Amino acid sequence: RGLGDVYKRQLFIQSLRAATALDPGFDTGPATIVQVSGGASGYESVDEFLPVLRQAMQGIEARPEITSVAATGRMPLELGVWVDFFDVPGVPAPEGRDDHRIELTPVSPQYFPTMDISILEGRGFQVQDRQDAPPVAVVSQALARQFWPGESAVGRTLIPTDDPDNPLTIIGVAEDVKIWSLEEPPRPYIYRPFEQRPSTYVRVVARGSMPAERLGQLVSDEFWRVDPQMFLPEVQTMEDHLAYTLFLPRMGASLIGGFALLALVLSVIGLYGVVSFGVARRTREMGVRISLGATGGEVMRMVVGNGLKLAAVGAILGVFGAVAVSRLVGDYLIGISALDPLTLIGVPSVLLLVAAVAAYLPALRASRVNPIEALRSD
Repeated sequence: RGLGDVYKRQLFIQSLRAATALDPGFDTGPATIVQVSGGASGYESVDEFLPVLRQAMQGIEARPEITSVAATGRMPLELGVWVDFFDVPGVPAPEGRDDHRIELTPVSPQYFPTMDISILEGRGFQVQDRQDAPPVAVVSQALARQFWPGESAVGRTLIPTDDPDNPLTIIGVAEDVKIWSLEEPPRPYIYRPFEQRPSTYVRVVARGSMPAERLGQLVSDEFWRVDPQMFLPEVQTMEDHLAYTLFLPRMGASLIGGFALLALVLSVIGLYGVVSFGVARRTREMGVRISLGATGGEVMRMVVGNGLKLAAVGAILGVFGAVAVSRLVGDYLIGISALDPLTLIGVPSVLLLVAAVAAYLPALRASRVNPIEALRSD
């Protein structure tokens, strides 16, 4: 059990390292994210809310401490989903469906620069992409590859099934971003201009020349300046936002790490006790061996070897146990297999080293046995 706990702990630590090394496709550097609820603030429609949002965003952009600010309906790696249904000319719908179900989010013109998401083809959104302008969209690289492999997506159309008279013209292709989780494959995604697909619930992400916590207060103050009753459900830093994605590996490393440490300590104490008991029972034998010419080093190697044999048996059984428990933790790991070979080899090796240390003290005591006193002990 001790090896199994240590193995699980190491898997979660490796998973945490892998997760933090994965590229989510956007800038995870210091930023503040302020959630704004127009509906909870008394705005009954987007037409009422949009002028207030524009005024607040203009005030934030005008602050010298702000280097970039944008609005979006949904942040990457955030809980929740926003889906629309489309007909795609020339692309048959999936089997069993009449249309294509595609996730999307509305964003303001500065969203792509603020999040450092590259436009690979075409252009991003501009201020002119307002409600009275032709409907447009930027799509992810994964969507472009899926629908028009080897061809340009710019200029193609997506037809909303609930508004077929206003098809969307694709004006750009953005690099892929992790939408739901860090380990997911590239996902088809659509971006709409916020003015053309508005919402009364918005996330405002801002970067600037001051700590993210202070930026959050600055952004909040601008909204309250425009409307003192504006409801801001949550103000968080980018680090806080990403913490949810890393929650499982961090929790696993912390909780299982405590059990693993306890199991390791108990294993060391148990091995020390078993080896010490064996040495006590074989005191006469040690005396005979030394009296017949065995050196202290040879006696030490024999005792440590016996201890390692016990530990090796436990390690082999523990490996089988670790393989069994790997099925339980596999779904919670990011960027690493539950049967990671380095971990599977490294953990037993470390435990064998710990076992050797645990057996050292009894072995040292055995090497110093006085043969005359040992022979008299019977």
